[in-house]
Order: sequence, then C-alpha cells, then structure tokens
Amino acid sequence: MLSKPIVIAIILLVASLFAFFVIFPKKEELSDLGKRVAEKEQELKIREDYSQSLKDISQDLESYQSQLAKIKMALPEGSQPLVFYNFLQKTTSRAGLVLRTISHSEGLGTITLNLAVSGSLDSFRNFLFILEKSARLIEIESFSFSSPEKEKDPVNFNLKIKAYFIE
Repeated sequence: MLSKPIVIAIILLVASLFAFFVIFPKKEELSDLGKRVAEKEQELKIREDYSQSLKDISQDLESYQSQLAKIKMALPEGSQPLVFYNFLQKTTSRAGLVLRTISHSEGLGTITLNLAVSGSLDSFRNFLFILEKSARLIEIESFSFSSPEKEKDPVNFNLKIKAYFIE
C-alpha cells in the first residue's frame, strides 16, 4: 500500500489538476457570463430610458393635437383638387355667390384655381372674408369683375386663387 504522504501528494495533484482543468475554466465562463449580464442590463436600461423618452414625447405631442390639426388643414398632404373644389363650392354658396366655372393647375406645392362667380358686391366681400378666415393657406393672386348690363343683374367676378400643400 502507498504511504500516507504519497496518497496526500496524489490527492493534491488530482485536486490541482481538477481545479486547473475544470474549476478555473468554469469560473472564467461564469465571470464572462456576469460581464454579459451586466452589459445586457445596461442595454436594457438604455432601451427603457429611450422608451420612456418616446412616451414623454408622445404625451407632449398629444397636447399639441389641435395645433397640428390646424397646420394639417392649412397645408394638407397632396393637392386634393376635388376636396378644394368642394370647399369652394360650399364657400361660394354660403357667401351668396353662384359658382359658374372652376379650373385648376398644379405647381410645386401649389394648386392654382381660376374661378368665375357671380353675385352682389356684398356677397363677394363675404366670400373673401370666408377665404381669409379659412384654416387653409390660401392666397388670392388676382381678381377682376365686369359690371352687369342691367342694374339688377349680378356682377361677374373672376378670381385666381393659389392654395398650398405638402407634397
């Protein structure tokens, strides 16, 4: 049988080899995993902060919805000539004018409309006032009128209107 000091030396040698080949690599793996966990926690914290920041911005934007809606009405996306035609049809009617003809052309971020309307001078003033108070960004480039042949006949007005939109 082996002597006690040799057995102790063998046990120490086996324990050392076990520690060197099994325990130390696992400890190194555990240390690497700890570092990756810390990195992922930091990444998660950054994403949570970013998410909270987006929520705060979203809440801020919600408080500006009425202002944003006004801007969207003033500068709608696309020219939308049919929507604008409908608006002008209703506006002329509301002002007491008769819309005789309407045509349009489009440019870069603008739609230009040529209108021929007829009615009284007061109705025309009302029409201009409605356009001025409209939320849509509208510019009257020119207008002309012709006096009626008979005093009771309506006045004929021709307008060139430019409206803006976002492309």
